[in-house]
Amino acid sequence: MRAIVLHSIKYSDSQRVVRMFTETHGLRAYLVRGFGAKKSTKTAVYQPFSLLEITEQEKRRGDLFIVKEERRAYAFEELPFHPLKASIAMFLSEMLERSIAEDHAHEQLFEYVWNAIQLLDLSETFGLFPIQFLGNLIAHLGLMPEPPKSGEFWLDLVTGTWEQKQPGHKETADKLLGESLVHAASSAQDSELTATRKGRKEVLDIQVRFLQLHVAGSRDIKSLAILKEVFA
Repeated sequence: MRAIVLHSIKYSDSQRVVRMFTETHGLRAYLVRGFGAKKSTKTAVYQPFSLLEITEQEKRRGDLFIVKEERRAYAFEELPFHPLKASIAMFLSEMLERSIAEDHAHEQLFEYVWNAIQLLDLSETFGLFPIQFLGNLIAHLGLMPEPPKSGEFWLDLVTGTWEQKQPGHKETADKLLGESLVHAASSAQDSELTATRKGRKEVLDIQVRFLQLHVAGSRDIKSLAILKEVFA
């Protein structure tokens, strides 16, 4: 079964709990053994966005599935060793973990993410990658708002609908920012906003807030601050 590593935490000196986006089961938490030994390669194998082929044991430990075997399905050329790309991977893996459901297959989204990670690894230009990735995440989850109609100038982030007048709460985006969110998945070129570093941060912030309101919850996205520092 193909699986994408999203996050891991220490369970014991030799074991970690690894949350992975799997091809057939969506998000799952696995107990992985073999960490801690001097010659162990587990840490390198189970880093954010690693692409693996895994087999599960039949038995479980409580709510945790257990990895029986794993192998790399793709060998990175650059991603883990490139500070900017590694920061992007950490941020987007956190957003994925917060946005997808446990034990619910997202096959088309999985295929997109699997291919996008390889594209990030090999790309020479990737400043728009986080925005395009989140745009595709929103679209694959069926959350993407429609483009505005004539006379609609404000996107209500709570309802995902366009309004003629600004809604009476702060969770809104003006037309320029809202359209940047709507078209992020399909935009291969800089828009009026994403042409500048400041504008890219604004679009990224509104995408994150939109996902928080709909699926990701209100907890801070810790890796977002790191990403902004690296891209500053």
